[in-house]
Amino acid sequence: MINGNVLVAVRGGIIYQRSFGLQNTETAVLNNKATNFELASLSKVITAVAVMQLAERRLVELNEPVKKYLPDFPYPAITVRHLLSHTSGLPDFELFDAAINEEPNRVMTNADIIPALKKWGPLKLSPGQQWSYSSPGIGLLALIIEKVTNLKFQEYLTRNIFKKAAMTASYSVLNRNYQHDPHKAVPYALPFYFSNDFVLADTMARNVKFLHQSGGVEGPGLLVSNVTDLYRFDEALFGGRLLKPSTLKIMFKPQRLADGSLATAPHAPGKALFGLGWFILPDSSAGKIVFHSGYKPGTTTILMHNITKRQCIIVLDNGSSPGVHASAMNAMQLINGKPAGNVKTAVTFPYGKTLLTSGPDAALVHMQTLVSDTLHYTMAARDWIAMGYEFYRTEHQKEALETFRMGFILYPDNDFLCMLYADALVKSDKRKEAKMLYLRAQKLNPKNPEIVSRLEKLRDGH
Repeated sequence: MINGNVLVAVRGGIIYQRSFGLQNTETAVLNNKATNFELASLSKVITAVAVMQLAERRLVELNEPVKKYLPDFPYPAITVRHLLSHTSGLPDFELFDAAINEEPNRVMTNADIIPALKKWGPLKLSPGQQWSYSSPGIGLLALIIEKVTNLKFQEYLTRNIFKKAAMTASYSVLNRNYQHDPHKAVPYALPFYFSNDFVLADTMARNVKFLHQSGGVEGPGLLVSNVTDLYRFDEALFGGRLLKPSTLKIMFKPQRLADGSLATAPHAPGKALFGLGWFILPDSSAGKIVFHSGYKPGTTTILMHNITKRQCIIVLDNGSSPGVHASAMNAMQLINGKPAGNVKTAVTFPYGKTLLTSGPDAALVHMQTLVSDTLHYTMAARDWIAMGYEFYRTEHQKEALETFRMGFILYPDNDFLCMLYADALVKSDKRKEAKMLYLRAQKLNPKNPEIVSRLEKLRDGH
């Protein structure tokens, strides 16, 4: 269930470190301690630390408008704190879809963020209304760092984080030829959730699009590192060499929304609170645990830290393994004397593969043989949402409808599943049924602006 590297440390000492699987299938090089992995969104915690360093120096004020530092930014109510806590209401990488449709070979950069936001128009969410993940928002933080320090973003990181933490192997894919790094972990992935064979992730259509959306945007991703360097980062951060203890307390305080409720973020295996740049586990029975993960096709990463007990878990994977986050959580359970859970696979994976190859009856029968095996398989609403949407976005309309239908039968009270099922029905020109599902989704979650937007489009005949 893992193809990568694992490191577990307690109170400054590594108690477990092991490598699994291949760094490169063509050369048969095994993953090892020196293997470098692209961190994907795990890069965001390093960007957040950089911003908090500037906050300590009073070069950046968390509650000041972004516009103070970036005058062309079009949303005057959004603050630096909103960006750090993903409560700004800004879009994610769909921000660049229009530009990429016009220029399919273009790779977006930080310089494209503000022009794209100016074209985006009014936001669907007001600042502080809801937790909503925005990688371009973290890209804006990189721009702010450059503006107030007069240093290139990577130069700032090198001077103030990498060198201070003795991170000798860490770099950006924009600063060094990642393709020729002999220690690079080559990413492998299933082209689609319903596929049977792994391929090079960079050859996949969805990864190519993702690379155009994010391949030049610093701040939310693009950093490369290994378990040794990340452990050094962890030790430096929680040892007070990168930030003051008082600043860390600010980072790890759950943020509140405008209505006073805590900012809550969806994250497997459940929901998490969110501070400034970090997820926070709501269950503190084993100590206060903070973490961040990263994902892109072929790459999955996570760093967890138990602040109370000074425990660190790092897992870096280059095989799209389904058990990365569960393995990290299990490691944290074990070192705290609690039983580890089994790493499980969503039953929708075998269901989807059988549906595509043998049809709905065979898929249903196959699923029924697996659902009772709760030791190895999970079945949750999010799994049906993910598989249904995978079929939907890849133009497998019949399979999408069948998957959403099955999911709806099992989880009729999931508003997001109802909404996506309705989307698929609209595409099949079943507008009456779609309207009923949109209305049901709206009743289940009246605060979701996406449902209102879809109903309006349906009324207008779109």
